[in-house]
Amino acid sequence: MKKLISALLIVALLLVGITACGPATDTDEFKIGFIMLHDENSTYDLNFINAAKQVQEKLGLTDEQVIIVTGIPEEGDDCYNKACELAEDGCDIVFADSFGHEDNMILAA
Repeated sequence: MKKLISALLIVALLLVGITACGPATDTDEFKIGFIMLHDENSTYDLNFINAAKQVQEKLGLTDEQVIIVTGIPEEGDDCYNKACELAEDGCDIVFADSFGHEDNMILAA
């Protein structure tokens, strides 16, 4: 139940954050990247993946506009490299689902 509530809160925060940007949210050009520690076989990551898909559906985004990358370890430069790659590929927002990714996400930002 806690995981479901967490996933719903993430969706709500994403929607509030996106709508708070004002009228300049042309969803035709909007792109979101998600970096996941594991894949859908991990319940923890599955909650984030499902939340990302709910955001995609709610905003009417295509599969090209919502990029979900799985299997990015906390150690090493993989997270940093993937975050930079997603930004260079046009992602307006890049999220990571692990606190272990935090340092690399800060460096990439």
